[in-house]
Amino acid sequence: MDRRTLLKLAGAGAAGIVLPGFALSSRLAFLARAAGGDLDEALKRARERGKPLLLLVIPRDDAQKWERGRLFGGLLNTAGDETLADLALCEVACADMDGIRGLLEKASPPGEPLAVLVETAGPNLRALGIDPILPPQTDPLRGGEDWKEARKRAEQAARDRVAQFGEAVRAAVAPDGKALLERVVEAEKGLTPAEASTLLAIADGKAKVDVSLADRGAVVLRKLAEEDPSRRERVVGALKQAAVERLRVKSPAGAKWARDTGCGPDVEGDDTGMVVGCGMGYVPEASARFLYLFADR
Repeated sequence: MDRRTLLKLAGAGAAGIVLPGFALSSRLAFLARAAGGDLDEALKRARERGKPLLLLVIPRDDAQKWERGRLFGGLLNTAGDETLADLALCEVACADMDGIRGLLEKASPPGEPLAVLVETAGPNLRALGIDPILPPQTDPLRGGEDWKEARKRAEQAARDRVAQFGEAVRAAVAPDGKALLERVVEAEKGLTPAEASTLLAIADGKAKVDVSLADRGAVVLRKLAEEDPSRRERVVGALKQAAVERLRVKSPAGAKWARDTGCGPDVEGDDTGMVVGCGMGYVPEASARFLYLFADR
């Protein structure tokens, strides 16, 4: 097992992954690295669809990678319908700040915020750092407290962290009508008249949801719902389907979905045949499926 893998495993406990006191065989050891998402391609898709680009920031610190991966995974897996509908308005990718600064140059926010929202409408990119102060993730195996009560607190802490991060993301993604209108103008450039008509029919309940089209025309659907509140429930449902398909079924660029229920992490789709050792460990239910973050070194 190489040094980088050991560092990642050693840092896991600080992020709510409690591993036993002996070395674990992990499928992650066989993943030397995964290239970061192609930010130029993500930016191109965002511009074509009139969407902002939501970049989930991969930190340099290995322990923080675990913590943020669990936070991001919790958001994408447990968010409510309204939050998912707002996430459908964005292109989403994971990247470290070096890559983000290379993309944005002087427009890049300082430090390592949790996320960066890049507005793509207009000739110049505009970036907003999203970095709310979140409550700490508690660990029921530390402190000698009553197990049931400590576990409840840990589960609640995980949910609270996800909820507060989700609120901050939503506030940035859909700040006001002016921002949405700018995106609608850009999105309509990539839609044919027939596709625009189909989006209207979806909003009015006169056509079945075409998930791919709903994703490309997400902001148009959102605007239609604002024009007529009777469309809102149908539009939220369509946008939720689009977000689930793009962000839950698949993984955002720059990361892979992984799971951990306390016996060590396992990357989804990585069939190496390794048996993962298990011991005393605990992972909050909201964080069990998480984004395993990679960044070039």
